[in-house]
Parts: sequence; C-alpha cells; structure tokens
Amino acid sequence: MPSHFTSLCRAFVLILLSLVSVDGLTSPLSAQFGGGGFFGSAPPRENLFSQLSVSVDGVLAATDGRAKSVRLWEAQTGQFQRQLEVLPAGVSAVEFSADGKTLAVGDRDNVIRLYDPQTAQLVQTLRGHTSAPMRLKFSPDSKTIVSGSDGLIAGKAEHDRAELLVWSCESGQILRRLPQSKGFASDLAFLPDGETLLVSFLPYEVDPAAPDGVQIWNLKSGERTATLKFEPFRARSMAVSPDGKLMAYGSHGIILLWDIPTRTLLRALPAKGDDLVIKLAFSPDGLSLASAAARLNGGTYVLRAWEVASSHELWQRDFQRHVLALEFTRDGSAVIAADYESVRLYDFESAATRREWFPRGDVLQKTTKD
Repeated sequence: MPSHFTSLCRAFVLILLSLVSVDGLTSPLSAQFGGGGFFGSAPPRENLFSQLSVSVDGVLAATDGRAKSVRLWEAQTGQFQRQLEVLPAGVSAVEFSADGKTLAVGDRDNVIRLYDPQTAQLVQTLRGHTSAPMRLKFSPDSKTIVSGSDGLIAGKAEHDRAELLVWSCESGQILRRLPQSKGFASDLAFLPDGETLLVSFLPYEVDPAAPDGVQIWNLKSGERTATLKFEPFRARSMAVSPDGKLMAYGSHGIILLWDIPTRTLLRALPAKGDDLVIKLAFSPDGLSLASAAARLNGGTYVLRAWEVASSHELWQRDFQRHVLALEFTRDGSAVIAADYESVRLYDFESAATRREWFPRGDVLQKTTKD
C-alpha cells in the first residue's frame, strides 16, 4: 500500500477494495440466526409479534407472540382483516408473494403452507424439508418460491443439514435442491429476470476454510455461477434494488454497495463500528436505502436512511427492540419498521413518526406519540 496514504479512513477503504473478490466456487453463523433476535427470543406473551411480512399492497402479516397463528392487518390504518388457521408446531417464517396474492407460512413441522390472503384459504402445501424453513422468497412472477432452512435439529446445527429448495407454487413440487455445505442461507433475493437468485451465505462456525459471501445461482440450470466475497466482513443482511443492478450488503459497522452486472464494489456506507446491520430495504425507485442495525455495545437499535447516489445519511432514529421487518410503502413516502411489540410508519422526508400501533387482541391500537 502506498506510504502517502496515512489517513486511517483512506487506508481502510483501500484495504476493503483489495479484499473484495469474486470466484465461481465457494460455500459456507450459528444457531442464533434461526429465530428470535440477536439479544434473545421474543417474549412469549400473547399478542406480541414474532414474524412479519408486508405485501406490495400494504397488508401486514404477523404471527402472534405464541408464533402459532398468522393475523393480517392493513399496514397503514392498523385495521384487522383476518386470521389464518392455527399451526400446532409454530410459525417459522412468513412471506408475501411479489403480486400480494399468496402468503407463504413456514411451519416448525418442516412444512410450508401457501394461503390466499384475501380468503385465508389454504391453496398448497409444500413438503420436503428435514428442518424448519426459516427464510422464504418468491420469484418476481410469484410462480416460484425458494425456502432455506438452518439445519437445526433439536436446537443444534447439524452440519450439511441446511437446505435450500426451489418449489413450484402451482404443483407444490420441488424443482431444484441447491447444495449447501457447512452453513446456511441468511438472506435471499431474486433479480428481476426471475432466474437469478442471490443467497447471502453464512458458515456455522467462524472458520477461514469455510468462507461466506453472496452466492449467485442460475435457477434455470441449477448452477452456482459465482460467489461474491467480502472478507473480512460477514454477511448479515442483503437487499437488491428494484432494477436488479445494485446490491446492498450489511455487516459489522458497514454497508457495501455492489454493482451486480459488473460484480464490482462501488462504495461503502459507514455505519458505526459497533453496529450490526440486520435489515436493508431499497425504495421503490431505487434512489434511497433504509437500514436497521443492532448496537452491540448498547443493546438497542438504530434506523437510518441513505441517499444511494451520494452515500449521504439523511436521518437516523433510535429503536428499542429487535427489528423484524423493514419495508418502504409502495409510493416510497414512508418506511415501515416493525418489532416484537409495535409497527411504526416513518415519513421518509422528515423521519417523523406518522403512525404507531401496538397489538391488542384483534386490533392494532394506534398511538400518537412521535
């Protein structure tokens, strides 16, 4: 490294750029990512949230604190819509399809159930996992769903038991099994073509021989075409811009912006060094980014908004509990952030709290505090 780069900040950027690499072969944190928060599980009290997803038309799907049923609310008004059937084993994941017409619910009995959110009717059951599906992602055309499990058996990680399965939503059949070894998928994202899947992959153990990174899969051929490596940073969260050209990658104290077509690092957004970036979301126009991070030294959380082109931080807000969901509203004017106990809408321009709700039985009780 040239000696005239004496600034610690500039040196850090150069080291970062030199460490990012791409290859076509790589695989492989621990059970803490299987559920709950980074500082423990959700309190087992009735009416608290444990899993959340927001649909394209602004419907909020949330499990109750016992994580055995799923309730639907209108996210902007807090109006309760309906409840799905109770799942005896407990809910492990929820995810709306891209068109909002299907809601996938992962069950801790290793099954995925597809519902019509308008009628709460079960339309398809997907069987084939050997451990609970913890991550779900629909393709852009909503015809395919990818599910990832951590390989946790009786609360312990069984090496080489993590699974990544591709399903037909219509037939309920497994289309492909994507090989995973020594780790699991912590996040999933499709590109707009519907055939390219990005998998943020984490090893079970911190081991230089089991590097993590973002795998790029061609689902048509079933081949892994590349792996993006971000050493020494380990993946914690990932988001893809609506046009599929930009990926945001969150880790300890940093958010990396990556050009997907050229597979090159563009720049880094400087989150604080003790912040663990756990959620990322692009605005519908791709010009802005929202992030949620855990302050590991303080046990609290922080929401930030960024201008993508300039990497300028627009605002930040403190958050007291683990962030389960972070999404933009469809018009991009507000950010929806939800934790175990509440749902909040932040105005994106001013960072002011538009609305906040707490679950009380079958209603989200509105509060007016900022």
